[in-house]
Amino acid sequence: MSFFLNDDLELLKQSAQEFTEKYVAPCVAEMEETNEFPRDLYLKAGELGFLSLIVPEQIGGMGLGLTAVGVVTEEIAKVSPAFAISYYVDSCMVSYLMESPNREALLKKYLPGLMSGWTIMAAGITHPEGSTNIPEWPILAKRDGDDWILNGSKLYVTNCGKADLVAFIGLTEDREMRCFIVETSDPGVDDNYVEEKLGLCGNCSGSYFLTDVRVADDHSFSKNPLDGFGPGNALCAAVALGCAEGALTKTMDFVQHRSHKGQPIGAKQVVAHRIARMWGQIEQSRALIYESLGMADRLIATGDTSLAAETKML
Repeated sequence: MSFFLNDDLELLKQSAQEFTEKYVAPCVAEMEETNEFPRDLYLKAGELGFLSLIVPEQIGGMGLGLTAVGVVTEEIAKVSPAFAISYYVDSCMVSYLMESPNREALLKKYLPGLMSGWTIMAAGITHPEGSTNIPEWPILAKRDGDDWILNGSKLYVTNCGKADLVAFIGLTEDREMRCFIVETSDPGVDDNYVEEKLGLCGNCSGSYFLTDVRVADDHSFSKNPLDGFGPGNALCAAVALGCAEGALTKTMDFVQHRSHKGQPIGAKQVVAHRIARMWGQIEQSRALIYESLGMADRLIATGDTSLAAETKML
């Protein structure tokens, strides 16, 4: 049993392993070739409850928190870091809806689809001008009566072209930071700019271009975009952890079967030292990642994202 996981999370880990081996692994070659992920993966993830892990039990979710998302993300990343990123971004987006003063109506409208996998959500944060340096951002939204009109673009949006719903974060005319919940079928939303990323084909990362997109005021609210950076960094690190574990598994198989002068090369001390170093670095990373996610779940991070930033760097 893991030092970092309780019985519920251990069962979740086992379920995530089975999901990855049975459903994700067979799709990896297709994702690499088409630069898309099969939407059926989301439906299966929803069926297994993977998309409702952070949703409170009171509104139909599992209420297991960000640590649970990290567990599933880590397992998926062992075979597909691209889909692991897509998964954790989508599974955490419901938190945006829960922050809204109009959350009851938004959750009633969108939560069933998000938890089942029928609806995929993304976050549009990074601007072409200024990247994540917020003071350099141009105006994204202007008032028009009771609505908002959005004009601008966002880069590096995970699930671009696949998302049904996007939370765009940007500045208004009075430099207020707001979040705007937009359906990608709305007039003026262009999501046809998906990039091909080495090692992340199927991640569907791309750009959104917004031209006179009208958003009702009850689909917007004040938002600090830095609020989610801490948990987001830790979950990004969970992807790297899964990649490292996947690489170690393949390495172990190789050194046990590749021989030199009648002996597996894994029996050679220099190779064994490298394997031990890899394992040690993985376990160090695991400790930092799950401590960071555990702090977020226990609500004791109090806005301090330094541990999460350290986690991502490691």
